[in-house]
Amino acid sequence: MLADAELFQFPELFGKVAAYKEQAVARAQKELAKRPPKNAADRQKEDLATRQANAAVALLRMGRSNEVWPTLKFTPDPRARSDIIHWLGPLGVDPQPIVQRLDSEPDVTIRRALVLSLGGFTESQLSIVARQPLCDKLLAIYENEPDGGLHGAAEWLLRKWGQAKRMDEVVEKLKGDEKRLQNRRSSDKRRWYINTQKQTFVIVDAGEFLMGSPPSEPEASTVADVHRCRIGRRFAISGHELTKAQFRVFSQTGKGASLATHPELR
Repeated sequence: MLADAELFQFPELFGKVAAYKEQAVARAQKELAKRPPKNAADRQKEDLATRQANAAVALLRMGRSNEVWPTLKFTPDPRARSDIIHWLGPLGVDPQPIVQRLDSEPDVTIRRALVLSLGGFTESQLSIVARQPLCDKLLAIYENEPDGGLHGAAEWLLRKWGQAKRMDEVVEKLKGDEKRLQNRRSSDKRRWYINTQKQTFVIVDAGEFLMGSPPSEPEASTVADVHRCRIGRRFAISGHELTKAQFRVFSQTGKGASLATHPELR
């Protein structure tokens, strides 16, 4: 029942299950180890993701966090991972193990999930005072982290926590034109850059990806079946929506030229 519980049902059911901790941990571990059948329908995958997310939350609340971190690693099917990220705060998980894990976790995709999950905690769960040293840490990640995804996750959480002014100071320091980008040190491993319009661009390597609509998708296009595509060169894509004001500068003055001419993209 706990594995299938809705958000409003989980707290009461957990109180009863936690009284049988040893048996509950064993069943939660078994749930996390499950994989959907090869030809599983989307509904089956969704149901399993819900059960695994509930199991992960239960394990965290019972002090078995080390068994949960691997479930936050990015995979082609992110259903369970996404549910866990969204539910940790609302379902009453202690945020401190998440904060501590952020320092030691080696997998960058898990670190992204940890940062995003912290956005689900209220001030009563993670006070403004407790957030302050974490904000300092997130600002360092925002400025120096090579991975564009973790950089973006840190930005989202910092803005959510009212740190826009401090972030603007970092942006002002990092923004640069094409000449500055060309002169970036070879030791600079950042997979993103900020142009003179203060837009963040994320560098994407060449590679293959799946494009199109799966048959199970509502109103799936009959002319865009899932197929494999390949882009043979790296490119950069904006990490944010383009504003009308930014496009106006681009179209009228040509100052956006450096967006497509980053030296690492050639």
